[in-house]
Amino acid sequence: MRYKLAPRAASAAILLAGTVAVCASIGASSSYAATSARSVHSKAVSASGASASYLAPYQAALAAATAPVKWQGPTTPALAPKHLLVGAVNCSYVEQGCKSGGEAFAAASQALGWTDKSIVVDQPSGYAQAFQTLLNEGVKAIYLGGVEEQLIPDQIKEAQAKHIPVVSEGSNYLVGGAGEVTMDVHAPVADEGKLMADAAIVQHSGNVDALLLQDAEFSEPVAVLKAVKAQFATCSKCHITYANPINFTTAIVQSGLPGDVVTAIQSNPSINSIMLGFDPPATFIVPALDSAGDQSKVSMYSQLGDSAPLAYVAKNNILKIDVASSVTWGTWGDVDEIIRYIDHKPLVNENLPLQVFSSSDPSAISKLGTNNFAATFTDYIQKYEKLWGVK
Repeated sequence: MRYKLAPRAASAAILLAGTVAVCASIGASSSYAATSARSVHSKAVSASGASASYLAPYQAALAAATAPVKWQGPTTPALAPKHLLVGAVNCSYVEQGCKSGGEAFAAASQALGWTDKSIVVDQPSGYAQAFQTLLNEGVKAIYLGGVEEQLIPDQIKEAQAKHIPVVSEGSNYLVGGAGEVTMDVHAPVADEGKLMADAAIVQHSGNVDALLLQDAEFSEPVAVLKAVKAQFATCSKCHITYANPINFTTAIVQSGLPGDVVTAIQSNPSINSIMLGFDPPATFIVPALDSAGDQSKVSMYSQLGDSAPLAYVAKNNILKIDVASSVTWGTWGDVDEIIRYIDHKPLVNENLPLQVFSSSDPSAISKLGTNNFAATFTDYIQKYEKLWGVK
């Protein structure tokens, strides 16, 4: 069963914690100062005068991360309860990650014979009402798809008082405390940002003038860009500078953001790297840059692994690297956490892995077909069903 609520009012952001695999400033609306004010983040040493050997660690990390992901999830069985009523509050399906997570939760629930009540909310202001609706209907577990826990602490506390587990995928990095989710399953956010920075450093031989595109509505892109800047700072022989960042929200991803990015690139020709905290906006930004004739002027680096952005990577069209993790896999991992909580078993590390897709290897993307990076080739769905006793 699926509901859809109209907006009301709010917004927020968090920090991080993570596991696994290889080696912000915040704004509520789009803004860009046309001046070329930039701050040097690493030592301003020209890469052209230094040995390329200092790039080797960054190249090695990228190479290791291109390996296809493998199952490294839990091995201890957790038998699923029968006939459970569960609920989900999902962010707007305009964002592909929200849609992928919501649909995965419904699929996992169906596989277990559970009844799910999923509510899609267009604006963060409606999250509290949606969550309360699920509590009132007596659900026994709640999945948050792209929903920040800081927006609904009182509702989460009510769920905690009723021993109702609340889980999320890649949205909340503070877990277990009052008003915090029971568990958030996500790939290592720090590694996502590191790999994006590694790619920019390698592809521009240590000379990076970065434009950060910042959306504070979701914790993940905030944490990713924080990790990008931290990784840039590790390269003492690099010349890293920053253009004035562009702050945006999902409300203007299709309309205002693409034009603002074009203006930024044309106003500041030294920009060579666009760092985007999550990849869905690339679907609108890349065509705008193409139309403006800026295709060869700048490279973009992002993470998530949605199908449309990956297509640009495959075509070597501006987006050069996409660090992918499977939202679908993470959501099935959330259902595993729900089962373990209800079974009074210890929660576990789901070990959601990462894989880098690069324009230098388009064949790796073509193998995915038209799907997002769901990574179903690892058979994690079958492995979870076996752990849960699904016949």
